[in-house]
Amino acid sequence: MDILTFDQWISENARPLRNLSDLDMNRRYKGTRYEFELFPRFRRLKVRVKELDKKPSLETWFSMMQNSDNEFYTMVQTGALGQPDVRDLWRDLTDQRSAPMKKYNVSESNDFEP
Repeated sequence: MDILTFDQWISENARPLRNLSDLDMNRRYKGTRYEFELFPRFRRLKVRVKELDKKPSLETWFSMMQNSDNEFYTMVQTGALGQPDVRDLWRDLTDQRSAPMKKYNVSESNDFEP
């Protein structure tokens, strides 16, 4: 079996995307770990959300992020992101609720390096 690079996954549409319902329901990030570990890794995705004509649904956003972001895809496929984490991240990045993460300036986060 050949191992495809990330660019090949995108260009060949061969990436085995997961559905939101396929994810583990157990939260992998508890307490302040979401704020200090998970959210900082992905707040750069806020820029992509702002570029869309309308706010995506959770399922649409989840699929888009797997297709466009190598780190997000990897964490989803390895089970490092559970459904609660994905839902919190989506809500914070699409301004779907008043969240503690709003205190961060996500508009300047596209230069974040993991």
